[in-house]
Amino acid sequence: MDKGAKGSIKDRRFIRVENVSFPIEYKVKDSNQKFKKAKAETIGEGGLLLILPELLSLSTNLTLKIYIPKSFLPSSEELVSINAEATVVWSESQKSQGKDEARHGVSFTKISMDDFAPLRNFILLTNWMKESYTEEGKNLPPFIS
Repeated sequence: MDKGAKGSIKDRRFIRVENVSFPIEYKVKDSNQKFKKAKAETIGEGGLLLILPELLSLSTNLTLKIYIPKSFLPSSEELVSINAEATVVWSESQKSQGKDEARHGVSFTKISMDDFAPLRNFILLTNWMKESYTEEGKNLPPFIS
C-alpha cells in the first residue's frame, strides 16, 4: 500500500490486529448490571471492535474484561484477563446468522500498565505471526482468522 494511501499503517495512531476472535465481558461503567458476554474481532493498542448483543449509544462508558491467550503454544487454552475502561466511539446494527448484533468501536480510556503490557505483547506477537505465516503459506492459529 502506498504510504499516502488512505487506511495505510502510517495513518494509524496505534498498531492493531484485525480478524481475531476472543471473548470479552462488558458492562456499562458504574452500573449495577452484571457483566455480559460478547466477542472482539479487532484489537489494538487504542481500543477494540466489539460484537455485542445490543446497540449502545455513542459515548457510553464501559468496563471491560478482555480475555486473550496466555500462550501461543498449540496446547494452551489458558486465557489472561485484562481489565480496562473504554468509551463507545461508533456503533452500527447488523444481522448476522439470524441474530441481531451490533458492532461497536471502543476507545480505551483507562488501562493499567500491568494490563497494558500483556495486551501490547499479544498485539505485537499476533501481528508478527500473521505476517510470518502469510509469507510462508502456513495455517494460522485458531484464534486468528
